Amino acid sequence: MIGGEFEPVSAAPHMDLELVAAGDCIHLRLLGRLDFSSALDLPGLAAERAGGFAGVLILDLSLSRLIDSSGFAALLQLHRSCEEAGGALWLAAPPKHTQLALKMSRLDQVLRVKDDLESAFASAVRKPM
Repeated sequence: MIGGEFEPVSAAPHMDLELVAAGDCIHLRLLGRLDFSSALDLPGLAAERAGGFAGVLILDLSLSRLIDSSGFAALLQLHRSCEEAGGALWLAAPPKHTQLALKMSRLDQVLRVKDDLESAFASAVRKPM
């Protein structure tokens, strides 16, 4: 392929969540693809990684490769779960294509989204939940 290596879709990494930091907020980093094959795993995996924490969850999307409609539905479910537990979900640093999809679907009106991690942490700590 001209201009780079070809990576078949089937070789794309599965979704995983990495616990980056814990404290006043839990910081999880989404790795890989959040799509129809992994979306159902997101809420349970987030709960497992966060260890039952019921505060503010910051989900770093900077290393996510793809989020499809099933993935967006999973993010809405995670948002609702956080709210029901008395916490909040903040999405941080979504790639440009994800930002565009959030705006086009108007999910940016429902989900808390910040362009970078620092803004997400500042807003999460400042806002009472």
